[in-house]
Amino acid sequence: IAFVNIAGRREQPDGSTTPVKLDLDGTVANLIGQMRPLDFLLVEEPGAVYYILTTRFTDRETLRFRLTVTDTETGREWPMEFQKELWAQ
Repeated sequence: IAFVNIAGRREQPDGSTTPVKLDLDGTVANLIGQMRPLDFLLVEEPGAVYYILTTRFTDRETLRFRLTVTDTETGREWPMEFQKELWAQ
């Protein structure tokens, strides 16, 4: 099982950062195109907001993650893509 953690931070004029609530929409696919939606869990703690999920994989499987990350306050969107070869241990 792989663990994914995503967090947003906004830089303030004094250089500090504050947590940002996000809307995450995305999918994960393997190299043969089998795709499933991602369902992140929101975690809020004092001074932190982040989103986590777990996803299953087989040994040496490469997964491609495609997300649209939206700042819920400003509505600004960012596409995000990454892939990772995962190894079971």
